[in-house]
Amino acid sequence: MVPAGYVEADENPKDAAVREVYEETGLVVELGELFNAYYFDDDPRGKGVVFVYNAREISGEIRINGESSAAKYFHWHEIPGDLSKGGHDTMIMAWRANAQQRESQADG
Repeated sequence: MVPAGYVEADENPKDAAVREVYEETGLVVELGELFNAYYFDDDPRGKGVVFVYNAREISGEIRINGESSAAKYFHWHEIPGDLSKGGHDTMIMAWRANAQQRESQADG
């Protein structure tokens, strides 16, 4: 699972992303560019759109909250294919493929 959540009615999606990462991980992040947007229809609470941003950690200590049982950093090539389900796994694997492509271009 990746940090995610709903945008409040009066909230900018970027602000929501920063807030959700902090609430779910204890990390303060700085967002980069929008990686992609994904439609999902596998959540029992309803359908929606997920915005995925590139981000970098600014401060904080990773912690477990009530929504997670474990936390771990992964290098892109170590991300398990079964880390999550539904829309999250699609996002994770797309990000992983993009990271691999960026690394190949840097080496090339």
